[in-house]
Amino acid sequence: MIRRLRVPFAEAAEMVMRSEITHSGSCVVLLKAARLRSELLR
Repeated sequence: MIRRLRVPFAEAAEMVMRSEITHSGSCVVLLKAARLRSELLR
């Protein structure tokens, strides 16, 4: 089941790593955005 949650971006990325978010499309988008964000903030 997919349900919408509102959480801060960093928390959502951590939720992916802890397997609390498992929807593959959501995981891909969150992890890709996290990587791009970390590269831009260097």
